[in-house]
Amino acid sequence: MASAADPWLETFLAQPILAPKQALIETQIHLASRVKPMPAIADRAAWDRYAADLRAQILDNVVFRMGFADTRAEARQLVRHGHFLVNGKRVNIPSFSVRAGSNVEVADKSRKMLRIAEAMETVDRRGIPQWLEVDRKALRGTVKSVPNREDLTMPIQEQLIVELYSK
Repeated sequence: MASAADPWLETFLAQPILAPKQALIETQIHLASRVKPMPAIADRAAWDRYAADLRAQILDNVVFRMGFADTRAEARQLVRHGHFLVNGKRVNIPSFSVRAGSNVEVADKSRKMLRIAEAMETVDRRGIPQWLEVDRKALRGTVKSVPNREDLTMPIQEQLIVELYSK
């Protein structure tokens, strides 16, 4: 959100009242200029792989893959309720992008949760990917590297992901 010290906002507020539609367009243009552009990927298959790699780095997926939750929906809810710390800071945004070297741990107040303890017991069936390292006793994990396409064991239909996010 723009602060009062934002020169664009001061200029915008100093102008006479614009028609609502024109004001909305001006605001959208300003906000769009602050968004980082997506990388240029010419090949459709390369874009599909890029989208799948991005999905693998999202916090709720990392929490699920580390075994702190039984399902991705449960991992998403646990993250949303603030039960996890990333590099020592509480994160409650499931779509938070986790980088290589990031430490993900269960918050102190959440360490005694029955849901997390049960999920850690059943993680052996699913397994933990090689790009993650988990300390079960400390309820802490580290993202060792960004996963390659070969590291993603789940069957992924990249076309469906692209269609979902291109709406």
